[in-house]
Amino acid sequence: MYFTLLMRTAILYLILGILAFPLFAQKKHPAQKAYAIQGIDVSKWQGEINWKAVKKDQITFAFAKATQGIKWRDPMYKKNRKGMKKNKIVKGAYHFFESKHSGKTQAKHYWKTAKWKKGDLPPVLDLERIDKGTKAKDMLREARVWLDWVEDKCDCKPLIYTNRNFFEKHLREQFNDYPYWIARYRKKAPDFTTWLFWQYTDKGRVKGIKGKVDRNAFFGSTEAFNRLIRK
Repeated sequence: MYFTLLMRTAILYLILGILAFPLFAQKKHPAQKAYAIQGIDVSKWQGEINWKAVKKDQITFAFAKATQGIKWRDPMYKKNRKGMKKNKIVKGAYHFFESKHSGKTQAKHYWKTAKWKKGDLPPVLDLERIDKGTKAKDMLREARVWLDWVEDKCDCKPLIYTNRNFFEKHLREQFNDYPYWIARYRKKAPDFTTWLFWQYTDKGRVKGIKGKVDRNAFFGSTEAFNRLIRK
């Protein structure tokens, strides 16, 4: 009988542990409390998204991958953009830059696909690698072409997405006149450049999305955010 009681107790603790695990696994990142305006970024890897549920989970904005290089389009971009618009989530679109291609050709590819409009977040250039066969100077030159071309089209400063290492090695002295969206998976916010958006985890959980998703925070007030999208 004593052995049976021990077994029952052990099983009970095991069940309680399994039930409690999701509560611990979903512990909020400090940035969710520190910054009122929360967002996510998505691509084809998130699959079908229930944007209505995302909106209800206190998500204000979302960046969706639109293009990469000179030809590739994210197959979920149109659907994601439509879902964001329908549920009044502020829309953003980013382009993954390939240094082996012309900056102007990539800019045109992005612009045609992204369908940027006033009221959207600024266009985003994702700079995080230098392709084989090219050098840093090639990347910087063509990235500047992309930024200038897109800025002329939208009449606003595009955002640059990057991580700390790439910024320190290649961008610190090159694009100081542009706002940044920084990837830094730490509890403390970036302290090495002026940033508007902080991608603080790639293991976030948001209702309406199966699996993990990148979570982001906006650095500023609601008034500042509204001014940004009005531009």
